[in-house]
Amino acid sequence: PFTRMTAVTLQLEARGSAPFTMRVGAAGALDGVPWQDFAATLPHTLPSGNGVKTVAAQFRDVFGNVSEEAQASIQLDMTAPSGSIRINGGARFTADASVGLELAANDGTGSGVEAMRIGNDGMGWTEWMDFGSTMPWTLPEGDGVRQVHAQFRDRSGNTSLRFTASITLTTSGPSGSVLLNNGGAFTNQLQVVLTLDAAAPSGVALMRTGLPGTLAAQPWKPFAVSDTLTLPPGDGVKTVAAQFQDTLGLVSPVVTDDILLDTTAPTTAVTI
Repeated sequence: PFTRMTAVTLQLEARGSAPFTMRVGAAGALDGVPWQDFAATLPHTLPSGNGVKTVAAQFRDVFGNVSEEAQASIQLDMTAPSGSIRINGGARFTADASVGLELAANDGTGSGVEAMRIGNDGMGWTEWMDFGSTMPWTLPEGDGVRQVHAQFRDRSGNTSLRFTASITLTTSGPSGSVLLNNGGAFTNQLQVVLTLDAAAPSGVALMRTGLPGTLAAQPWKPFAVSDTLTLPPGDGVKTVAAQFQDTLGLVSPVVTDDILLDTTAPTTAVTI
């Protein structure tokens, strides 16, 4: 048995020739403890300090016969557990509100961790449940930083501090843009320079560039702020497309830019 309180109640029983008297104290140290009238229950204060506490009692009958010491032990545990919580193995970002929690708790030489409860920030706690080192969890909807709290309780009833882990939920792909020849409106060259800009909470990892009709077939490549592309021949307005992917695999909308390809020299005439 365990207790987190030094104030306990003793249950006592004596058999023989009543009425009885009794004395109660530390095991092996009853000599000199005064006798008192027998009672079936008795409030008692354990000595302070975590550990096993043993209480002894002796009984004396109406004829003065004294019993052997009767002893009972209980572990005093007044220290709450320590612990920790991680979300998705300590990841900083997630694209999915369904995550996995990793929980750890330690009660040292105490009574042992028995239960835990979990809660999203500002949304209250679950009921106390058996301690487990992992469990699935659902974050509140909406992009942003999400905090999950955990508390642990030992067999003596000591409740830990609140432990917290954070993760950023992001369900929208990157934003970005593409600019041809530094924003120029015209070109007489088939090869153009693409200036690319993109941002995402978790970081931009990949991009693909091409013509709008074939962009989905283009391979992903590491994100760079500059790229080149060869326009299809034939004068006229040309459209170039780009798309970006973040470190979570979320993909941006397609972004485009136009430029007028003009490879035909002007015709001239001179009349005198």
